[in-house]
Amino acid sequence: MSINGGSISVSGTVGISMPNIVVSSSVAKTLAHRPRAEEYFDVEEYTRKVNSKLDPFSSVFGETWSDQFLKGVEEGIILSEQLGKVATDPTIWNGKDSPLYDRLNIIAKLINTRNDRNSDRDVFYTDSNCCDHHYNMKKLLGEKLKEVDNNLRRLVEELKADNLWDNVSIVVTSEFARTITPNSVSVSN
Repeated sequence: MSINGGSISVSGTVGISMPNIVVSSSVAKTLAHRPRAEEYFDVEEYTRKVNSKLDPFSSVFGETWSDQFLKGVEEGIILSEQLGKVATDPTIWNGKDSPLYDRLNIIAKLINTRNDRNSDRDVFYTDSNCCDHHYNMKKLLGEKLKEVDNNLRRLVEELKADNLWDNVSIVVTSEFARTITPNSVSVSN
């Protein structure tokens, strides 16, 4: 599962691996959140009805799209219900200091839904996007790395409190995304 966006690092092999699921860091998103004044219209039911109709102009592509769309709608509802049953320890998850806080918190919750999801092994991916500094790098990078450290500490404490620490591996990577040649070098023939 990826938090807030897909990643090739958890994609697997098409046709063999489970498809990547993207989860919002705030909550599992269902198809439509609407104001109370609009609750009379069941957009999920309408979507099911529209996407389940077959006609002479239907095709395997349209049917596949509809099947996947409706599957996503159902999975969003189910995951939202599963996440609603779990909570993280508020004494551990206090003092939100960055978007990484929400991302690691939802990962802790997702780990605790593993039995409801019938999952014996998960891979979660999130990023921080915290460290691309063009000035005052030492100070700014130090602040961002403290955020990473604080939130990883929270995740570790939560996993230990849930007796899951011995069953989890955490991998942290970094890349700078630059070419081998310096930016100021130009090549000419």
